[in-house]
Amino acid sequence: MIKAAGREELVVVFPYRLAAYDPKTGKQLWLCKGIGEAVYSTPLWGDGLLMARNSGPMGGSAIAVKPGGSGDVTESQRVWRLERVKSSIGSGVIYDGHLYCLDQTSLLECFDVKTGNKLWEQRLKGPGSKNTSWSSALLAEGRLYLPNQAGDVFVVRASPTFELLATNSVGESTNASLAASDGELFLRTDKNLWCFSK
Repeated sequence: MIKAAGREELVVVFPYRLAAYDPKTGKQLWLCKGIGEAVYSTPLWGDGLLMARNSGPMGGSAIAVKPGGSGDVTESQRVWRLERVKSSIGSGVIYDGHLYCLDQTSLLECFDVKTGNKLWEQRLKGPGSKNTSWSSALLAEGRLYLPNQAGDVFVVRASPTFELLATNSVGESTNASLAASDGELFLRTDKNLWCFSK
């Protein structure tokens, strides 16, 4: 749910479109085309733009849209569209004008939110045997926390230049995303629930 043009918009990504609804009535306010069929990640909101992407065996598409429109806003409100973006199950993060997305093969990408231009990409490889990822990124205090399926958690500075700060491994398989609460981080693996704190 976001607030735009003086109203609340419930934003949902579907196959082939991003759409917004009035949360009180369920009436569709607008839709924007430009993504494909396989949708796993949630839409992202930041710097006045909504972003959505789809996945697929050959990659997918990504779009950025200004909210607050009416009807089909594909031509009027869509700011950019990228083709053949990397496939991802988890959702990315928008922070300080940049979009960070981790694909299924643990390739982390950084984009400029306003233009869609890619600033960098870096493959995250840990000591575990499975360097793929289905997890969503977690942002906390300017850092991205990114688990892979082997239970390696990468800590990367959220910055327009790549900087890996740490790699921490629990040695247990996971498809979950990290959660943060009161200064603590939680990670669910196939065997345990982990809590990390100072």
